[in-house]
Order: sequence, then structure tokens, then C-alpha cells
Amino acid sequence: MKATIIKPKTPKRRKAQPDWDQLVRQFCCPDFIPDDPISFPHYYRQHSDDWRNVELAALIAALFSYGRRDKILETVGGIFDKLGPEPAEVLQDLKEPDLQKAFDAFYYRFNTAADLIFMLGRIGEIYRQEGSLKAFWDKNCNSCDSMQLAISAFRKAFIAEGALQAPDSYGMRFLFADPMQGSAAKRFNMFLRWMVRTDDVDLGTWSDTISPSRLMMPLDTHVAYSARKYGITQRAGNDWKTVEEITAFFRQHCPQDPVKYDFALFGLGILEKNA
Repeated sequence: MKATIIKPKTPKRRKAQPDWDQLVRQFCCPDFIPDDPISFPHYYRQHSDDWRNVELAALIAALFSYGRRDKILETVGGIFDKLGPEPAEVLQDLKEPDLQKAFDAFYYRFNTAADLIFMLGRIGEIYRQEGSLKAFWDKNCNSCDSMQLAISAFRKAFIAEGALQAPDSYGMRFLFADPMQGSAAKRFNMFLRWMVRTDDVDLGTWSDTISPSRLMMPLDTHVAYSARKYGITQRAGNDWKTVEEITAFFRQHCPQDPVKYDFALFGLGILEKNA
């Protein structure tokens, strides 16, 4: 009997790579801001002296960034129209009945008024107890060994450790997706990119509490498409493992700021979509 010879699989060759840094320079520009949800924290940075309004606007805008862009801007804009020019101060003083009166008609896709009222009420409670969302992050997350653990710790402390009862809803679980359960946590990673990095687009409001080197790639459909097209990942699912693979690839290019390449991947994905 002849021995069976098993030939090793030939590894797939990675497609020729574009100039990633040039693409970052191309797509990371102020023209990106007005039609993007990041316009809300930029507005408060320009029009308010209270930096907490920037982190607050960033968290709400990022977590509701799903669906059509025009509907995201309409929905988030409606929230801040009610909260006014100093939303952090307003939430610090408002009680739950006031929030229910202001937002009882709220509805956006997966999220109901109960989800939003809890979220705003919990932020107000955090401001009364800790002073800011940044201080809340420092207390609950900065000692975590990985960003996966840190985001999960923020989620747990935000949802389960306050006086308010969080809705047991799909919408709440969707807003605060848990990377320890495999979620890519795209919107929270985007929030952290906005708050930590500093350039013409990202705000850098939390740059003194988290290093950009720790950030993980916000994985949306455009980023995932570009990453697969150029052989950065072979994974089919948009989960945390895929986030780790893509981030690890770009850490080889820029260990101190791997997530800046989000602009390059996203921009390429949009160009392909519109081609």
C-alpha cells in the first residue's frame, strides 16, 4: 500500500496593498464632519465651555449610529433639540419623570422611549456621582488588561450598577453590545476613536486617559469589505475576532495609532459602493 502524501495548503497571497497612509490623508479631513454623527460633539466643542457636553454628545451620537445616515442625524438631532445648549447640566438636574415627559414619544428602529430615558437618566446619575463619563471610565475600565474587557466593564457598570432599572430589551442589549460575548462593539469603538484620537476629525477629549495605541477598529460593513478585499482578514463574520485581526494588521503599520486607518478602510468601501 502506497503511503498517502498530504500536501500542505498553499497560503493565500495577500492582495497588493494600497498606500494606507495616503488614504488616511485623503479621507480624514474636515469635509467629513458636517454629514456625519460626529458633527454633534463637534458642535458642542465649538459652542460650549463645558467639555462634558462633547463626551455626552459623542456617546449618544455614536450609540445611535445605525441605519440610514439621514435618519441617524434626524434622530440624534431631535434628542439634542430637547436637551438644549448645555445637555450635561440639564441631565445632571433632570429627574426620571422629567425625562419621561420629554421623551415618551421617542422611537428609533430597535430602540424605544424606555431605552433612551434609561440611558439619559443613567448619564445624569453618573454626572452627579462621578462628575463626568471620563471619570466613570477611569474608575471602571482603565485598569482592564484589554479594550475588550474595558468596554465590557463600562457596559456592566453603566447598565447594572446604578439606581435606575435598565429595560430588559433587545434595544438596550443592541445599544450596549458586549465584546465579551463576541460582538464587534462597532459603535462603542467608534465613540472611543472620536474621544481619544486627535486630528482634523477626531476630538481628543479623552486623550489624557486612554492611549490611541489601545483602540480597536470600529468594524462596519465598509471597513469589513475593504479588509477582506485586501486580504487583511479571511474571517466571514463581523465579530470581535475580526476586529482583533484587522487592528493587529494595522498595528504593524502604526503601533501608536492603528485605528487611524479606519478612515482609509471606510473611504475605500464607500468608493467601491459608489463605483
